[in-house]
Amino acid sequence: PKVKSLSYLDQLTLFTYAEEQGCDEILTVNREGYVLEGAFSNVFFEENDTLYFMDPSLPYYEGLTQERLIQSSKKVDFVKITPDELKGK
Repeated sequence: PKVKSLSYLDQLTLFTYAEEQGCDEILTVNREGYVLEGAFSNVFFEENDTLYFMDPSLPYYEGLTQERLIQSSKKVDFVKITPDELKGK
């Protein structure tokens, strides 16, 4: 089940690692290699006038910003995507 936790230790550890590597954020993936989310952000992209979000069947936490974007967007779709497939989007 998707449970929000009061502990952000895992996210802070990931974010600190990303900063040490010169990155602004880090993507988390599941065992199958699909992108789930960032340490402190949801992942989405726009292509051909459609906003794409990670498939809700994946184990990530849907954020308030994501919810509002979905509600206010005309064209929305959900995908399972790997980091390599996400490059350039």
